[in-house]
Amino acid sequence: MTEIEKKSSFKYSIRKIKYLSFAIITTGLVFKTNHWPGANALIIAGGLSLSIVFILTAFSEPSNNGDEPTL
Repeated sequence: MTEIEKKSSFKYSIRKIKYLSFAIITTGLVFKTNHWPGANALIIAGGLSLSIVFILTAFSEPSNNGDEPTL
């Protein structure tokens, strides 16, 4: 695997995890508004996974192509 393929697969997987985290948080907020059980666990799980994603992207190398802004 080349260096470019490693970076693009890392970005792709981070993007998917980020969207999944937002979906978990949103589901937790819906559970919270409807007073259903399990809302706190969903919000905490989504927040922790989102925090891990942002920590990983903060220490990754910035892209040099200028197409998209980095976090």
